[in-house]
Amino acid sequence: MSQQQHNEQHAYWVGRLSSSALSTGLACLALAVCGEEKQTIKSGVDYLINQQCDDGSWGDTDNSPGNISTTLLVWSALRFIDDADAGECIKKAEMWISNEVGSLDASEIVQHIEDRYGKDRTFAVPILMACCIAGCFGSGSSAWRYVRQLPFELAAFPQQLYALLQLPVVSYALPALIAIGIARHKNAGTLVFPLRWMRGLLIKRCMRKLKSIQPENGGFLEATPLTAFVCMALVKAGYQEHSVVHQARAFLLNSQRSDGSWPIDTNLSTWVSSLSIHAFNEEQLSANSEKINQWYSDQQYTEVHPYTGAKPGGWAWTNLPGAVPDADDTSGALLALAKIKQDNLSQAERGLEWLMQLQNKDGGMPTFCRGWGTLPFDKSCADISAHALRAMAAWYPRCRKDLKKRVRRAMERLRNYLQADKGAYGTWLPLWFGNQADPKHENRIFGTARVLLAVKHLEAVPEKSYAYLLTAQNEDGSWGADKGVAGTVEETALAIEALSLYSGEYLKLDIALDRGVEWLCAQWDQTPEPQPIGLYFASLWYYEDLYPLCFSLAALRAYKQRKESS
Repeated sequence: MSQQQHNEQHAYWVGRLSSSALSTGLACLALAVCGEEKQTIKSGVDYLINQQCDDGSWGDTDNSPGNISTTLLVWSALRFIDDADAGECIKKAEMWISNEVGSLDASEIVQHIEDRYGKDRTFAVPILMACCIAGCFGSGSSAWRYVRQLPFELAAFPQQLYALLQLPVVSYALPALIAIGIARHKNAGTLVFPLRWMRGLLIKRCMRKLKSIQPENGGFLEATPLTAFVCMALVKAGYQEHSVVHQARAFLLNSQRSDGSWPIDTNLSTWVSSLSIHAFNEEQLSANSEKINQWYSDQQYTEVHPYTGAKPGGWAWTNLPGAVPDADDTSGALLALAKIKQDNLSQAERGLEWLMQLQNKDGGMPTFCRGWGTLPFDKSCADISAHALRAMAAWYPRCRKDLKKRVRRAMERLRNYLQADKGAYGTWLPLWFGNQADPKHENRIFGTARVLLAVKHLEAVPEKSYAYLLTAQNEDGSWGADKGVAGTVEETALAIEALSLYSGEYLKLDIALDRGVEWLCAQWDQTPEPQPIGLYFASLWYYEDLYPLCFSLAALRAYKQRKESS
C-alpha cells in the first residue's frame, strides 16, 4: 500500500474514490443557486466540459458510458450557470437527450425518468427538481408541478414508525424527502386543503428534524449529491439564510478537488481499511495491531445515531462525521478485529449485538435499517448477509455463553436466507456492486464470490457455485461479471480467492486457478486502472483506487495458502 494512502500513525487506509460528473454538476448547480463562488463553479464547469463523451452525454465516472440521469443533471447545471465556454457542450447534450428521450419536452423527460426508476422516488424526484430549478421545465409553479410532491410531513412522526409509513424513498434519503418536499409544497402548493393546512403546520418541525440529522461538517452521508439536492431545494423554499444551507454550502466548498471535480462521497476509509487488513496475513499486521485496534475502537458508535436511529455498536464506511453505521462495514470491522491479536472481545460483542438487532424477518441482512423492505436498497441482500455470516462465525467461539446461543441462531437464519436467495446455477447477485459491461449491469461473479467466502459456514458445499465460477472464466484466464463479459482485476481476484477455498481435489479447478493467477499477475506488470464495479446510492457507478490492490493481494494470499496446503 502506498504511503499516500496508508496512514502509518493511525494504521488505517483512506483510498480515493473516482471523480463524478454527476456530483460535480450538482455541486456547481447548488452553489450557483446560492449565488456565489464563481471561481469554484468555473473550475467545476471546466471539468465537466472536459469530461463530456463524444456523443454529447456524461457518465458517472471518467470510465463510464453516458446515461440519462447524469446527462440531464449536468445539462441542467450548465444551462443555469450559462458559462460562455459551455455553449457547444449544451448543444451536444440536448441532441443526445432528444435522441434518448424523444424530445426536450418536460413531460417526456419526466415520463422517461419515472419509467427508469419506477416506484422508487429516491433519485427520480431530485433529478426532476434539479431540472425544474435550472429552468428546463419553464418557470413558476407550473414548472414545479412536473416534480412529484414528497410527503415530507411524515418526517414529523417518530423515527420508529418510518418503516411502517412506507416512505417513497429509501431510508438514507430522509434529508431529500424533507427539503425537496418542502420546496415543492412552497412553490407549487398542495391542492387539497386539509393536507395543505397540515403540511404548513409541520414545516417547522420537519426543518428541526433536518437540522438535527445534519452532521457537524454539513455533508449528509458525506455525499455531494444528497447535500447539493438539499441545499438547492432549501434555497428555492426560501431558506437561503438557514444554518442547514450554510453548512451544506461549506461542505460542498470544502469537498472540491484540485481539478475542479467532486467525488460521490468523501471517502470509504473504514471500508477500504477492512479490505486492506483482510488482504494481509496476521504476521504482517502484528507490528500495527495495537494501532489498528485503537482506530477501530474509536470508530465504533457509542450513542444512538440521529440519522437512522441505529443503536450503539456499529461501524460506518468512513471515520468522518457524515457517515451512518451499516451492516457491511460493521461486518468488515469485526473481521478486521478478529484478525489482530488484541483484547477486543467487548467491542466485538457490541458489534455482534448490533448486527443481530438489524437482521430482517427473512433472515437476511439489510444495509442500514431493519424492516424497510419495499425498495431495493433497503431489502436484505446476499453480499451483506454473507459478510455478516463470516463476521459472526469469526467471533462465535469466543463469545460469552448467553450471546453465543443468539449468534448461533442468527447464523442459522443467515444460512437459510442465503440458501433461499440462491439463483440459477447456484449463484447470487450483490446489491452494492455491478458491472457496466453486463447487459443487466449485474455482477453475478462478485455476489457468488462473496457468498463462497462464507462457504464453510453454509450447511453444504455448493458444488454448483464452484462449477459456475469455473464455466464463467474467460478464455484469457480472467473473470468478468458473468460468462463472456470482459475480465477485470477486481472480479478475477474475487473469483480466485473464492475458488482457492475449495478443499477438494479437482484438476480443472487447479488449472483454472493457475490461469487466473497468471492473467492477474500480468495486469500488474503495469498498475491496472480500477474499474467502475461499485454501485453507490441510487445505482451510481464509482470506482475506488484501492480495490484492485486489496482484492489482488487477498486473492494471491489465498492461492498461495492453497498451494502450500496441497
